[in-house]
Amino acid sequence: MRPTFSSDQLYRDLSELDQLLFAKNQQSIKQELETFVDHFENSGDLVTTDELARSLVHLTNCESKLAVVKSDKVSIATASIQEKLQQAQTTLDELLTRIKQANVKDHPTALEKERERYLTEKEERLRQAEKDFRKDMDLLDERYAKKMRDSIYQNLVGFRHQ
Repeated sequence: MRPTFSSDQLYRDLSELDQLLFAKNQQSIKQELETFVDHFENSGDLVTTDELARSLVHLTNCESKLAVVKSDKVSIATASIQEKLQQAQTTLDELLTRIKQANVKDHPTALEKERERYLTEKEERLRQAEKDFRKDMDLLDERYAKKMRDSIYQNLVGFRHQ
């Protein structure tokens, strides 16, 4: 016999499952909401419009006072930082000038020597490459000449002797 499933039975099972899974959490949330609402309805700490107006005035005045204090501190701090940056820039400019003067005095000969050495090495490599190229060309010319002589000899004399 096959078990039958009815929609009413399914809804009852789902409702029971919902109660088992979520009932505790739902009850806890409901209790918290009731406590929250009860606290504000029964407490004497309600804020009046006069208190709100005074708080707003204090807040707006605080913002302007804070802006004045911040701008004074910022301008003082900015001036101090700007002065330090100017001193550092001056020191760096002096160091750069000294380094350039030292390089002009000491290193041109070293740089010129390095340049000359590089150019002579480059010329030597070029001469060597040209020499190797000429040698290879001479070998090819000799080989071509030999092949040509052998070919002429074979054509003129070689066939008669065979």
